[in-house]
This record gives sequence, C-alpha cells and structure tokens, in this order.
Amino acid sequence: MPFDFPDTPTPDQIVIGPNQQLYRWDGTKWVHHQKPSRFVERAGDTMTGHLFLNDDGSQPLHPVTFRQLGTSVEGTKPPVTATPPENPGQGQLWFNPSDIQLYIFFGTHWVVAVNPPILPQETEPETPPETPPEPPPTP
Repeated sequence: MPFDFPDTPTPDQIVIGPNQQLYRWDGTKWVHHQKPSRFVERAGDTMTGHLFLNDDGSQPLHPVTFRQLGTSVEGTKPPVTATPPENPGQGQLWFNPSDIQLYIFFGTHWVVAVNPPILPQETEPETPPETPPEPPPTP
C-alpha cells in the first residue's frame, strides 16, 4: 500500500506507516524505528499514571494540553466550576474541579470528554489477623 510521508518532517519525527511500522526522520531520510517500551499500543494496552505533554498537539489525533483545548474550542476556555453551566449548547465544554474531569454536553446530558482520572482511593484500615503469626524459628 503506498504511503505519503510528511512533506516537511522535523528531525526525530516519528510516523506510523500503513503496515503499522514506525519510521523516524533522521534529518536526511526516513529510517525504520524500533518502538521503545515507553510507547502505548493503540489497542489492547493500558497506560497507568499521569500523561505529561511537553508541547501542544500539532497533528490530527495528537493529544492536546488543557490550555490548548480551552483556547481552541470556539475561541473560549471552558468554565471551571463545581456545578454544570445552565442552558448549555451542544458540544459545550465544562471542567469540574471537584472530580478533576472535563465534560462535553451531548444530546441532553453532560458526558466525560476524556478518560476518568485515577484519584487516590481511601483505603479501609487493615484488620488484624484472627490469630497472630507464628514467630520465626530461632537459630
């Protein structure tokens, strides 16, 4: 299957070919790129922890920072309030700082716009065992 690489690549830019292989621009030519283990597969892989972005998204389907998202949607930042805005329009965004979540108004209700964050969970106090453990044998 033919594939058109970007016309003006930047050094170390990585693209995925139609064969799902990675290619990296070395400044002169496209070279096959071995996937480092820090990449997450598109399907069937799980990412835990926080996602840190070092720049705004610049290509289709690239992740974007909250700052970029807020300034690119209808030229305004979404409201940051603990309660949803009144009379929202279709596609309106709202950031709820109480649950650290971005929502989008869809149809007749607010839906999560991104994956739910992983928040620290309150843990139950550990209950002691019914019988105390046996002491280690003495030498």
